[in-house]
Amino acid sequence: MNSFSDKWTNLLFRFRWVVIVGFVVTVIIGGYVGDKLPNVLSGGGWDVEGSQSLMAKELVSEGFVGRGEANLTLIVHDDEYQVGSIEYSHKLEQLVNYLRQQEEIETVYSWLDAPEEVRENMVGDDEYTSMGFVGLSIDEGRAINILPDIQESFIEKAEEIGLNAYIVGVPAFWGDVAVFSQEGLLKAELLVLPLIFLVLLVIFRSLVSTVTALLVTIISIASSMGFIYFTGLNFSLSVFVTNAVIMLGLGVGIDYSLIMIHRFKLELLENGNNSKKAVIKTLKTAGHTVLFSGITIIATMSALFIVDLSAIRSIAFGAVLVVLMAVLTSLVLLPVILLLLGTKINALKIPFVPQPKNELNTKWYRWTHGIMKRPFLFMSLSVVILLFLAVPALDLKTFTPDERILPNESPVRQGITLIEDSFGVGATNPISVVIHAEEGTINTKENLEYIERLTSEITQLDHLTNVFSLFTVLNQASSDEIITLLSENIDSLSEQNQLVIQRFINESQTTAVIDIDASVYAASEESLEVVQTIDEELIAKANPPEGIETYIGGQTLEGHEANQVIESSLIPVLVTMLIIVYFILLITFRSVFLPLKAIAMNLLSVGATYGVLVFVIAYGNGASYLGSRQMAIFKISFLFYY
Repeated sequence: MNSFSDKWTNLLFRFRWVVIVGFVVTVIIGGYVGDKLPNVLSGGGWDVEGSQSLMAKELVSEGFVGRGEANLTLIVHDDEYQVGSIEYSHKLEQLVNYLRQQEEIETVYSWLDAPEEVRENMVGDDEYTSMGFVGLSIDEGRAINILPDIQESFIEKAEEIGLNAYIVGVPAFWGDVAVFSQEGLLKAELLVLPLIFLVLLVIFRSLVSTVTALLVTIISIASSMGFIYFTGLNFSLSVFVTNAVIMLGLGVGIDYSLIMIHRFKLELLENGNNSKKAVIKTLKTAGHTVLFSGITIIATMSALFIVDLSAIRSIAFGAVLVVLMAVLTSLVLLPVILLLLGTKINALKIPFVPQPKNELNTKWYRWTHGIMKRPFLFMSLSVVILLFLAVPALDLKTFTPDERILPNESPVRQGITLIEDSFGVGATNPISVVIHAEEGTINTKENLEYIERLTSEITQLDHLTNVFSLFTVLNQASSDEIITLLSENIDSLSEQNQLVIQRFINESQTTAVIDIDASVYAASEESLEVVQTIDEELIAKANPPEGIETYIGGQTLEGHEANQVIESSLIPVLVTMLIIVYFILLITFRSVFLPLKAIAMNLLSVGATYGVLVFVIAYGNGASYLGSRQMAIFKISFLFYY
């Protein structure tokens, strides 16, 4: 009676050209749509559904000047002329007009648009730099994708005019993170692929075997990219899905190809160079390993869907997809290639690499048996070494990313540095307090007095440089004066005064904003302390009227909320992963004890990995050789322990 491996091999051989053509078509489609992927992927995905930061972002997306669905800061510097000079004003006017002509930009509020009493707050300490605000007409996810291109054109235009100018803010920050992570990944691939090629040459001692392994890996990655594109047309996927596909695809693709090809070569020797018998036995042994390894990874990665963040779920989707494709190419396409190649899999042998006379008596074979003779000794030694390496991980501190993780050549980093030098550290990412009237308008005495009380309370906090609201920009006008102004005299104001008012209260007068510039970084504990004090103490202390909802927005709270989601999901995800791994390995090994050993080994190795990271990067032992300036480990990395 034929086994499943026999039937599967016969089926593959019968439809070998259908299989090859099918994968070739898939790769061609994947390659064709690969360049179009950024157009269907979102740069966002870190917003927490139902969170107050998301509510704040949505409320300020329409009806304000200098705010939009995505909000940015404009920074403009002239090396020669001071802000306020005729020359500076003329240059700034040209630049602002250029921005207003861009399709994606809804509003621009610059130093030129501000009244005299507001302008002084928009000029840097050096008096050669001014700040403005830009509101986009597109959502933040789309903005993150296109801002690097807009930034490049904008910088070129500014240089043409004779200015140094940048667009910064959360969407611009994540846009540069995506660009530089993709560039870093490309550099890593260009460095790693030749190394992988050389390692495979040493292992296989054959050019044909090496190229076959790489080809199958590339096909699985390219095919995954095609599926991601068509999925992205109908569902929201983060740009980070491509990082997961490439990194994990290279790892498992090479691993599975190596296992299959190496086993096939051994089976050829055992079966008199009969390629069909060799493929059958390869599928029974190495194929079984690949299948259950793939099932294990897919199942454990699926646990990441527990995390209620679109970006994490996108990464999980990419990981599941590329592993699935790696398994399919290894168990469908690769056996067909091996059937067609037969003994030619050993062709083009490397003359300078010694060929073992007996594949079952190599150095690694003898090394393995040497360890197996003294299992307790080597196990104890390994555990002690891994625990020792893991000790520094006790000092590991996770980091919510801000502009400090960007390289110096990043336009956003350069713009932020300019702002920090002229306006202070927190000016780039203000904390926003959004006051919204569920019914009626903000323009009542009771509501305005609440805004005035809240503004006053916030002003007394530490770690702040500026607090702006209707009351501060209108020279401490009384609530009665503001009511009259907004109800009856708004049209009598100059255009500049109308614009500054519309930056802090929307057109329908249902929502008002208090902007807070901190003196610390958005990711710092001090900034989070400011946000929590406002949220937990000051809002209640200011006694909001009935029907008024107050939300806090900005990078500080957005990062904190995302981290809270990840932290709350960490234990459920890890427990789910461990349970899944245990039962899959239980079925595979038919042993109660072996899965526990495998899980313990993984946990020890991951602990040692983080320990080495902390020792090198956080402690600074050799970090200079890697070009690392600081420790920036996201909480998300813990979710990928397996």
